[in-house]
Amino acid sequence: MIAGMDFSGSISQDEANQELTELDDLLNQYPTTLKVIYCDTDVRDTQTFTQEDRPIKLDAKGGGGTKFYPVFDFANKEEDPPACVVYLTDMECQEKDFGEEPADYPVLWVNTGDRCNPPPFGEIIRFKTDRH
Repeated sequence: MIAGMDFSGSISQDEANQELTELDDLLNQYPTTLKVIYCDTDVRDTQTFTQEDRPIKLDAKGGGGTKFYPVFDFANKEEDPPACVVYLTDMECQEKDFGEEPADYPVLWVNTGDRCNPPPFGEIIRFKTDRH
């Protein structure tokens, strides 16, 4: 499984901490390999975790603008296609930042922000964090 993490300048530390908690819970419930891809306008870094790595600690890189498609470009180049991509983001972007529809795998957008630019593909859920 791949988790895209929006680490643009609009992501607060509280949001980042909540996203970490959600990914750790996900890894606790499902015995999978989780590849986290940190992205702002480009993929900045990746980390891979298994249940043995819990509690996970993220080494986030980013802080610029927002583009989503670099995560999908990265996922599409993987040797084994992902079972799914979960993208944690505040959805603060422009329509062009989504890019084209990715390959044939499910995408779940976890919206942690107050805005919602509807993505052109995948499912979206709203997850509210305490923003400061």
